[in-house]
Amino acid sequence: MDRLIDAMGGVGLDWPHKVECCGGSLTLTRSDLVVKLSEAIIAMAKDAGAQCIAVACPMCQINLDMRQDDILKATGKRYNMPIIYITQLMGLCLGMSEQALGLNKLIISPQETLNFIQSSIRS
Repeated sequence: MDRLIDAMGGVGLDWPHKVECCGGSLTLTRSDLVVKLSEAIIAMAKDAGAQCIAVACPMCQINLDMRQDDILKATGKRYNMPIIYITQLMGLCLGMSEQALGLNKLIISPQETLNFIQSSIRS
């Protein structure tokens, strides 16, 4: 995925927990553990300077996006980290509309990241 991000003009970052599982298989049975795992992933990405997290896994997209409210309740930390499918980022770079890509359906608004991407495409 880093090579795809780089090819689209982005910068793939290295950070701890970059390829760690969010605990997707535990979503229903151990949501407390999923919150801890998701928080660790998002915190490390934020500390590395990420503007968003690109994912290819549906469970990662759901847990990392949806669980940010649970993370806030458990830790008091608000990350507001957009979680975007790699295919949605590709679509943006190919000129597809945000609505066609379903970006308006994400829980954490990716608008700041989208503005940055679109300004980079125009440059």
